[in-house]
Amino acid sequence: MNTKVAFTLAEVLITLGIIGVVAAMTLPALLNSTQHKELYVGLQKAYSIIQQAIQRMSYEEGLDITWDNYPNNTFAPVFKKYVKQFGACGQKDCLSAI
Repeated sequence: MNTKVAFTLAEVLITLGIIGVVAAMTLPALLNSTQHKELYVGLQKAYSIIQQAIQRMSYEEGLDITWDNYPNNTFAPVFKKYVKQFGACGQKDCLSAI
């Protein structure tokens, strides 16, 4: 008697179906988490660049960053010298340039 122990086609298909359903339920949550983390890291990088530029600007200009020291839109031209990635993006994707 030669009996082989193996899974039937139906058992394999049911197992693959269950794995597919679990994967379909899990993937959107993983992708959303990844996109959230990517945005968070981009914002941290932008904040760090701005913070370092303001500290350098304050040190080199010898002034505290206050409204009194930079009246009437005079802050942006001075600030541009200290940030390489500076630009007015309006409605565009600002974080992709960083």
